[in-house]
Amino acid sequence: MREAILGFLQCPDCGGARFRTEAFRREGDRILEGILACEGCGRGGPILDGVPRLVPGPLQAAVLDRFPAFPREKVPPPFTPKGPPDGLEAIARTLRNYTEDDEAGGHAAGPESLAIYEQASDYMRHPVTLDFYRGRVGLDAGCGYGKDVSRVARSGGAEVVGVDLSGRIDVAGKATRDLPKVHLIQADLYTLPLRPGRFDFVMSLGMLHHLPDPALGFRRLPPLLQ
Repeated sequence: MREAILGFLQCPDCGGARFRTEAFRREGDRILEGILACEGCGRGGPILDGVPRLVPGPLQAAVLDRFPAFPREKVPPPFTPKGPPDGLEAIARTLRNYTEDDEAGGHAAGPESLAIYEQASDYMRHPVTLDFYRGRVGLDAGCGYGKDVSRVARSGGAEVVGVDLSGRIDVAGKATRDLPKVHLIQADLYTLPLRPGRFDFVMSLGMLHHLPDPALGFRRLPPLLQ
């Protein structure tokens, strides 16, 4: 995590836009381990493997279970979930299933499968030319392995925040750690810790239909646009 990400954050609980960081381990200008917390209400989460883990409520414990060596007593309390009241278990299941699938090597598809995937997804992944992104600031809501974040930052020249609920964010982190204008957050779409009016574009590809309430998830995105 680079501290430039602080310019995108807003607490979903108190609305504060000032966050404090405490770094336990650094690599150059990146914080690899530490904590990130709202200065107003103290809520936030840990920074693990260079990614701030800002998932709400009981999802925080599920994320920390993957990092048993991290000192839990230092972790700020999580944000309050803002999703549908009956949807938290479905969200937790999504986090668990996608993370466990990746840890078992589920993302390591063969060349033939990848070719089919590319052909099927190109029509929705490239609705504009790369020139559209140059000099703009965007959000990828449900960034997965970081393919599109990397593309619009590396080839398009955009600054991009990528958000994903699952452990796929770790793959994205490894793929984009050399890109200073890519900022990743593990977070829930319903409880996004992002400032309204901060982005020039928002993209969300193949993610909304996984939510327990897709319409509510979609309504979380337009306020983030300028």
